[in-house]
Amino acid sequence: MSKNTLLIGPPGAGKGTQALYLANKFNLARIDTGTLIRQAIKENNELGQKAKSFVAEGKLIPDDLVLALIVSEIKQAQIKEQDFLLDGFPRNLVQAEGLEEILRANNLSLDFVLCIEVDTNKLLERITGRRICTNKDCNAVYHLKFSAPKKDNICDLCDSQLYQRDDDKQELVASRLETYKLETLPLINFYEQKKLLKTINGDQEKELVSASIERILTI
Repeated sequence: MSKNTLLIGPPGAGKGTQALYLANKFNLARIDTGTLIRQAIKENNELGQKAKSFVAEGKLIPDDLVLALIVSEIKQAQIKEQDFLLDGFPRNLVQAEGLEEILRANNLSLDFVLCIEVDTNKLLERITGRRICTNKDCNAVYHLKFSAPKKDNICDLCDSQLYQRDDDKQELVASRLETYKLETLPLINFYEQKKLLKTINGDQEKELVSASIERILTI
């Protein structure tokens, strides 16, 4: 059975951590829209040039541009005969409907939609405590409470300074969560109606979250 999977959940739910683990565990092609956009801009290809103009102005990347990036990655996964894992996409119903069209056109379907649920207060603690290595070749992630560096504000791996992302700061976290509620929560109903949605308790230790997801994917 194929394992084409969509991972959704609020900011700070641990989607990135679980996506990396699952991609390695099940040999899935991880399709992360954030990484795709940054890579396209770095390569300065046609899609990257279009995306760069929106990023430079602080605007959201249009749905049609994001969908174009997704099409390319799904086709690459097909060539490699890999199932895929969508991380951070779709973010709204328009994108979800666009994804449906892409999958039909490529004779594919989603097999699992996994939603990691976390208490809002815990999300705030997780997000505002996150720190990231300034060395882009390292990009290690820490948390002031749950996985603090050995030295204050210094990466354990490369001794570079750590920083807090602007959108991880207290004043912006509430806005991010509100955006999630308005745009992404409707996806839950969308995929429930398709009988694809499975919910996972994200308040557990990350190893237990991984184990919960594994059980679903190996049924």
